[in-house]
Amino acid sequence: MSGETPARVGPHPANHWLVSADGVDVSRSEPRAVRKARVAAEPQDVVIDLGRTAVIVVDMQNDFCTEGGHLSRCGVDCGPARDLIAPINRLLHGVRQADVPVIWLSWAVRPDRLNISASLPHLHAHGAVNPAFMRSKGGWGAIAGQWGAQLAAGLDVDARDIQVTKQRFSGFFATELDSVLRNMAISTLFFAGVATDICVLATLQDAMFLGYDVVMLDDCVATNSPAFCVDAARHHVKQLFGFLTRSTCLLAGMRPLEPQG
Repeated sequence: MSGETPARVGPHPANHWLVSADGVDVSRSEPRAVRKARVAAEPQDVVIDLGRTAVIVVDMQNDFCTEGGHLSRCGVDCGPARDLIAPINRLLHGVRQADVPVIWLSWAVRPDRLNISASLPHLHAHGAVNPAFMRSKGGWGAIAGQWGAQLAAGLDVDARDIQVTKQRFSGFFATELDSVLRNMAISTLFFAGVATDICVLATLQDAMFLGYDVVMLDDCVATNSPAFCVDAARHHVKQLFGFLTRSTCLLAGMRPLEPQG
């Protein structure tokens, strides 16, 4: 290489080339201290590298969390989702101090609904379940650009946070989420948001299938499903996919990294 200072080219410090007039360094080598934190979890404690960790908050939007949104118009109680705002905010305040990125994963369906299938608006409209779910506002909530798709009021959103939209239960289906995480060299994901047994679980499962280490934050997820659905989701997370913990345990595990005095 020549004596010139090479230019860094790439989407993120964790994934870049060093380019000069006479060559390109594609080694991506950069000194980086491992920042370990031990988190109390089930079925076992887990040691993470905070430099390769992100928090994903799923579907905390008006249509799913706010009175007057899509679910509440269909008679669904939004209280459990609203109750998550305070613990999620405490979690995000703590992880941002440790430079752990926050990713808001949200529904955003096209206004003409051409990016969803017939099965999605049919959900909950069969059998004895209230068919108003299907009829309400044309059959599906969280329309891109509308109030219902916006994050619920009261959530602590920071300019450094990353926004990713989806149109299926899993945030990895036909989205840029995997590319974003790999560009940031993220390997461990903590999950919060709604619904525990639906979009949170589906995204967590796909993350594990793609090779990420996954942890569900039990006090930062909620659902309106019956208790046995939650029990099954929690069981499978611990038994098959990853780990179950609480935001307080994650924050406690990070405390040695906080300034003393």
